[in-house]
Amino acid sequence: MKKLVLPGLALLGVVALLLVATSVSAAINFRDPSFGKVWNRVDKPVEERSQLGRGYTWGPVVQGSEGISGEIYNTATRDVQYFDKARMEINSSANPNDLFYVTTGLLVKELVTGQRQDGDSTFTNLSPSTVQIAGDPNDNGANTVAPTYASFRSVVTFSGNENGKPAALGSAINSQIDVTGNVSQINPPEQRIIKGYDSNTQHNIADVFVNYGIQNGVIWSGSVFEQGSIFFNNPTYVLGRPVTEPYWIRAVVSGVEKNVLVQLFERRVLTYTPTNAPAFKVEMGNVGQHYYKWRYVTSVIAPLPTVTPVPTIVSIPEPTAMPLPGPTLVPVNGLLVNPNSGPIGQKFQVSGTGFGANESVSVWETGPDMQVTNLPGVTSDSNGKFIFTYQGHAPSGTYTLTVHGNSSGVEKLGDLVVGDASAVPVPSSGFLDVNPASGPVGQKFQISGTGFGVGEIITLWETGPDMQVTNLPGVTSDANGRFTFTYQGHVPIGIYTLTAHGNSSGVEKLCDIAVGTNSATPVPASGFLEVNPASGRVGQKFQITGTGFGVGEIITLWETDPNMGVSGLPAITSDTNGRFTFTYQGHSPIGTYTVTGHGNSSGVEKLCDIVVLG
Repeated sequence: MKKLVLPGLALLGVVALLLVATSVSAAINFRDPSFGKVWNRVDKPVEERSQLGRGYTWGPVVQGSEGISGEIYNTATRDVQYFDKARMEINSSANPNDLFYVTTGLLVKELVTGQRQDGDSTFTNLSPSTVQIAGDPNDNGANTVAPTYASFRSVVTFSGNENGKPAALGSAINSQIDVTGNVSQINPPEQRIIKGYDSNTQHNIADVFVNYGIQNGVIWSGSVFEQGSIFFNNPTYVLGRPVTEPYWIRAVVSGVEKNVLVQLFERRVLTYTPTNAPAFKVEMGNVGQHYYKWRYVTSVIAPLPTVTPVPTIVSIPEPTAMPLPGPTLVPVNGLLVNPNSGPIGQKFQVSGTGFGANESVSVWETGPDMQVTNLPGVTSDSNGKFIFTYQGHAPSGTYTLTVHGNSSGVEKLGDLVVGDASAVPVPSSGFLDVNPASGPVGQKFQISGTGFGVGEIITLWETGPDMQVTNLPGVTSDANGRFTFTYQGHVPIGIYTLTAHGNSSGVEKLCDIAVGTNSATPVPASGFLEVNPASGRVGQKFQITGTGFGVGEIITLWETDPNMGVSGLPAITSDTNGRFTFTYQGHSPIGTYTVTGHGNSSGVEKLCDIVVLG
């Protein structure tokens, strides 16, 4: 499914002192090859696929930190590298092939407490950081309303479970913290609830941050782009454990004061801005950037780092060296592909405009199997235009062509369908459902899955309320692409997310289960959004069915088209069972559409795909 980008919504301005660079990884001199492997897995797709729909996990190297190759820890030098979002470290006691050979520093702890950790039990006392935790930089008092790291000193947990809270699964998040550290109750701008709980630090986790930690998306395998867990099937590896409750704050974002939900973890700070586009509502704060400034700029007693000269041939370019598109560049919404579909062997004419004059343009395709292949590049004419011929090939399905202006940085995409209509793969519009949706520890739940391949091996795993990921026994789908299995609830109590992954088709479905004896534990929506038929030609009418929403709830609907444009659909109201149906008519351009249903009261959100053929 596509990542959704709604037009006209501002992105959260958590970025302070951002570097400007047209190709981040190309300019990074990774201090250790293992740093590069970890960075590229998650951030290479973000850098090279401009419409991917997510932000950096690590980001560029912090400006000014290029000469730092190591820091003293336990009297020895530990290899480190600073990125905007975090600091990477080499754990020399681990196997180089182990995930935890590269770790992320517990920087949030030091920023909040002011205690710089120089060893397992060695600290240097500094002042807590007074950098704003979210929003615009506070240069010249531009964001004085936003809390700083120091503001969280009285609510943070770092030495056991001080300031911990009891589990409150399903409860609304309505606490606000201000710049003085004062906590009060507010009427939040949007209803968000507690979905996870960490029994070690005894802190609850916001639903949006739990969902963010278990998301899948495009990653780099080392040779190709593919679908996978963005956070290594282990969110704690990237985020650490939660060390505060989630709090609403006021922050100035792009010059406008607004509400932002924040939560501090050991390694990262997460923010949620309701007014952002869906794919960017949750973002990571610039913890690595803030820490570097705190340790090496504002804390004058910090010891000098171990410095290695940086070869000038790999230094990050200054912003003034970045080629900028000239005023003659007119952005267009994607490429023009003519025709939009055809059989294998069909020749398609691809036209692009809005590039630099006589600019070298890179071209690549992303196939229906998510394989990425470089194509011969082209050169634009004196008006920034180009035309080239693309020939359709196997496998049948939807291909995305991407063109990238090597000087201007302009990037455009276009979709085309290759193969006879009967050969075009029909996306799975099935679901993963659970019955019952909640029960006590020991309860047996029946899990039903549809929309998978025939006789396909399905890999299963659970993500617990403590964010721990555990593999479950796999199953095999039947002749209709369906399967059922029994899942038994266990401790710790809370909400579990089950994920089913088709090993051949790549289809992936999720459902939630509430396990616990507390009758107040919410029953999560385990419904779905389904389309029948799953594909058809322009003018075809599709029946969309939604379940798992609130009773009599207004459902906002929108579609994301093959060119990533977003259009609103008429809203609908669910019935007394939380269900609804409506008719959707296929239209041009042909390609894959994603329909999204959002419950305005419950916050439940479901998606389905429709293939519209020529």
